[in-house]
Amino acid sequence: ASMRLDRTGISGTLPLEYASWTEMMVFTVAQTMISGTLHPEYQAWTKLGSFVGSWTALSGTIPSEFSSMTRLIDFQLEVTKISGTLPEELSAWTSLRGLFLTESLISGSFPPSFGVMENMTHFG
Repeated sequence: ASMRLDRTGISGTLPLEYASWTEMMVFTVAQTMISGTLHPEYQAWTKLGSFVGSWTALSGTIPSEFSSMTRLIDFQLEVTKISGTLPEELSAWTSLRGLFLTESLISGSFPPSFGVMENMTHFG
């Protein structure tokens, strides 16, 4: 299943109910007025390959529970209000090829455990 709402007029917060969409493979809300936080319950999206939430008003931190999304290839939260540090647990994203966090409020250094992410070819 895919949800592609990029460049639409959608606004508001991400509903907790989306966590029940366990077949989610692509989730895109880039360049929208979506706000609020990323719910840890979205960890149920274990088949997710792409998460794109860039150019939104998303805030808060990246939940460590997202480590269950081991099929992720692409994770984008550029130009957002996402803050905090990258959770060490996200090193479970060994399939990840692209991690894009430019102009977010992420701070700190890359966790040493991210060294196992041998497929990553794009970081920004």
